[in-house]
Amino acid sequence: RYQRRVRGFGFSRNLKNVSFISLLVGRLQPKYSHVHSLKLVITETQELFKTEAMTKEEISSFSQSIAFIFTKLESFITEYKRYFPPSEKNLKVFKLVIDIYCSIQNDPTNLRKVLQESGKIRYMAQENRADKETASFSEPEMQFLINWVYKEITGDLRQYGDIFPQEVKFITQIAKGMYQKLTYDMEQWASKPVGSEIKSGFDLMKSLQTFHKNLQSINELSKNLPLMDVGKVFSGFIRKFLEETSVRVDEWIPRSCESDQLVAQSNLIRHSTSVGDSFTVVRQALDYLISLHIGDSIHFYSQFTEIILKGVEEYIAFWELKIWWKEDLEKFAFPEQRKKTDRKGTAAKLSEALRSTSLSQLTERSTSTSDIPIEVEQIDQNTKIRFRSVIFQKMSEKEKVPLEINEKNCVWINNLHQLSHSIMEMKGLILKQIESSNCTDDAKQKIIHSVVSLFDQGFKLIESTSSHYLNRMTANVKSQMNATISRLLKCKVKEERKKIKAELITQLDSTSKFYELVYEDIFFNIILRKYWKFTSGAIKGIILVSPGGTLDALVVKKLINFIAKYFYGEGRGVSEDETNLYALYLNNLLDLTYLPNNELLLIQKELNSSSTPPSPSSATSNDVSSILQYRAMKK
Repeated sequence: RYQRRVRGFGFSRNLKNVSFISLLVGRLQPKYSHVHSLKLVITETQELFKTEAMTKEEISSFSQSIAFIFTKLESFITEYKRYFPPSEKNLKVFKLVIDIYCSIQNDPTNLRKVLQESGKIRYMAQENRADKETASFSEPEMQFLINWVYKEITGDLRQYGDIFPQEVKFITQIAKGMYQKLTYDMEQWASKPVGSEIKSGFDLMKSLQTFHKNLQSINELSKNLPLMDVGKVFSGFIRKFLEETSVRVDEWIPRSCESDQLVAQSNLIRHSTSVGDSFTVVRQALDYLISLHIGDSIHFYSQFTEIILKGVEEYIAFWELKIWWKEDLEKFAFPEQRKKTDRKGTAAKLSEALRSTSLSQLTERSTSTSDIPIEVEQIDQNTKIRFRSVIFQKMSEKEKVPLEINEKNCVWINNLHQLSHSIMEMKGLILKQIESSNCTDDAKQKIIHSVVSLFDQGFKLIESTSSHYLNRMTANVKSQMNATISRLLKCKVKEERKKIKAELITQLDSTSKFYELVYEDIFFNIILRKYWKFTSGAIKGIILVSPGGTLDALVVKKLINFIAKYFYGEGRGVSEDETNLYALYLNNLLDLTYLPNNELLLIQKELNSSSTPPSPSSATSNDVSSILQYRAMKK
């Protein structure tokens, strides 16, 4: 009808088509006949423009028509679910709309923006359905929005995915628009102060992670949709969880230790119950933290390692307060305080004294009996560590006081060994999580260095504590062995030497007490090696201070070989290479004691001038110096 109306007005064909386009767009509806007619006339006009010159008037009219077309088509595209609900007929019309849009605008960038805006508008329409008085949604509402977004994305991909050219990445644009709004709402929800709703926060966090996993299973989205850092968004909840875990560790360790009598659970399980019970809560918390999949927020693993270290310190301090420090604390640390507060020496009350004492009071006082105020805020963990060193300083002489080799003391050593094993497992789990993150190598290395450093502190504390008690448990045997070996090597009577050797064997066999009470790897890797070192060291010490000719070389060599064979233990003890190498060293050292001073000086000169270090079986320049110095002193 319009063509008939304008036919007689003498318009150019271009202008007629442009005017017809304007009329169509003004009355355009999402119907096939309308959209199809628009496509035909636009196609015809574009062909005419290729063959005929256009006047300024035609160019202006056509530009206005194109702008009008864009506005109309974009309104259809933006609300395509309203205008073109899924059906074969509607999708055919929608396909024509997209074809017209793309024929006018070759660059897909603008269409992508329109689709992203469509996603945002649809999300906000769904968002506004919730009647909320606060600025953010509740956890169930956020759960609903997550599920709704995923349902919409997958539904659109299935129903409209074939409508758009591939380069437009249709579902990526829709997902970006919705996900951007969802991210904002999620950040608003998670940024509020965290109270008792920590579980609901983690439930939402896990739902979001499942949502992410499902999105990444869609090929087009797996590489094109940037996802929020869940660990960062929910960092407040994770911090709250770590704070609560730290409190639970403080409460749980004393509770699990109180009923423990340091008795082995069985012949196979030689540690007591407290070490497992104490760190159950720590391991469960770590497993839960790992299950949260905190992504690139790996700094939380460093903070968790601090909790592990604190647990190690608390566990060791509890038992030392309960059993071994009690008398020493009462004697050295709190003499007046104990009297004033009627402290009776129980671990709980001594721990209370520890907690109620300030750092300055602990570090500034020595053995004075000045008052320690009770009403002082609880000291922090670093103070407790320093407190421990202060007590050890006050107890420096205690190292020389022997402890009995009995079940209680050996179970304590086993507990420390099991504790080391437990935190070694946790260290491996934490490092695995850090290394598997998507952080940069520099960021990973920074956190790994922090974590390893903290664990090293824990291992060092366990090792030093174990060594402290083992030294006290072996103190008597060590002094007895030194005396027995000295008597044996200096004895000239064969029959008497046999008796002394029998004494030495009895002393060596005292290690069997350890063998019966501690784990085998502790016995063979620590205790037997400790005996080996101070036995072979005793022989070396006697050789160095014995003038040449005063020792029977044959007796010494026999003793060296006997000791090496004893500690090798047919392959179960110290390695054969180590025992044989040190035995050879002792024999070489013994040979030096028979040389005159001038030859020793020449040997020392050669050793000092040599650019290569001596072999492990050879005597060193220091050994030669020791022999010469002792001879000079004897003169």
